Amino acid sequence: MPLSCAAVPIDGIELYCDACGEFGHSFTRTDRNGFYRFTHVFNGPTIVFLSRAGYLNVRKDVIVNGDTRFDITLDPLP
Repeated sequence: MPLSCAAVPIDGIELYCDACGEFGHSFTRTDRNGFYRFTHVFNGPTIVFLSRAGYLNVRKDVIVNGDTRFDITLDPLP
């Protein structure tokens, strides 16, 4: 029987957005379902950085348009 490679949410991923928040430089963390929220985000391009112990850091270019959602895969450290 083949193994499933389905994505699984990761709790506690730290996300950083320089352009988010009332004064910029905002951090947040994912919950157990992999969800997170930034406030005071303007529509348009922005960059989000993701990190968690045991995984490679990721930089994600995002186009924000209202309530924006994106999925991303984190690779474990070698």
